[in-house]
Amino acid sequence: MGELTENRPTDLKDFSRGFYEAAKLYRENPDTRSGSGFGVVAGLIALFPEKINFESLNRSPLFHRINATAHVATLVNDYLDMQTYLDTPEGKGLKKKIEDEWKKTLEGIQFEGELPKDTRGIIKSYMAGITLLDDSERSNPDNSLTGIIRSKELENAISLVHCAAIIMGDQEIGADCLNLYEEVSAEQVREKYSWILKGEPENETQKRLCAIFNVIMLTQTIDDQFDVKIDNKLSVRNIYSAILIENKNDQQLSQKRLEEIQKQYYATANKFGISNLAYYGNKVFMKFVKMAQYKYPQKLGGYRERLIR
Repeated sequence: MGELTENRPTDLKDFSRGFYEAAKLYRENPDTRSGSGFGVVAGLIALFPEKINFESLNRSPLFHRINATAHVATLVNDYLDMQTYLDTPEGKGLKKKIEDEWKKTLEGIQFEGELPKDTRGIIKSYMAGITLLDDSERSNPDNSLTGIIRSKELENAISLVHCAAIIMGDQEIGADCLNLYEEVSAEQVREKYSWILKGEPENETQKRLCAIFNVIMLTQTIDDQFDVKIDNKLSVRNIYSAILIENKNDQQLSQKRLEEIQKQYYATANKFGISNLAYYGNKVFMKFVKMAQYKYPQKLGGYRERLIR
């Protein structure tokens, strides 16, 4: 893997290359269990071309591990978010299905060759962090707009950093945040991720992760707007739902507030090298993805999209 170039900007062509090479990886590795990691792989290729690309991942155990970890992350997020629904008689069958798929994916991760950090340890750390966050919020929930945003920011930060660590290792990231299986509180977890949450990176790797994190949060706001119906049904906390409540269901005011939040993420992403064209290109792409998921839920959607009645 090559050295990172300082202050390298990321343009639309970088994300285009990321999506192209990620698609090629999934085509060339048909035995990959799931495409859940596509966005993560594409984003990391776009932001870290010196270290992560088609050549370095194709037919490599690393590719299967990053994809499997991203898939587990998706399952864990759905499992925790939908817990209220899954605990009902109607959701019992789906709960077992997610649990079985989760365990099967973990069992399918193979440990071939050398790893920058033990993959099982990274997954263990990830799941411990998300579970701790979820348990903390269930015991002391903050359903305000600010509370929901804080929760989703930390959840996405934990997922992104752990997925990146599988390929680059904890030393490359340079932050003490991959040992969440140790005895730590929810606030201590937040402190470990303060560099990405507050946008205060200490090295080039952290800087690029801060950039993609803010792009991810943009997609989170778009995702929540599309998912507001199913999330309300499943009692899942949702950014756009909180905005609607804040504005007494006034659609125009709510859309304006949503755009204000998106502009904040844009400003931070831009500060760390994401170009205007790249940012808005991702925004448009995400909307097309969500529309496709709801139009073809069985083929392209996740568990939530399939539950729409």
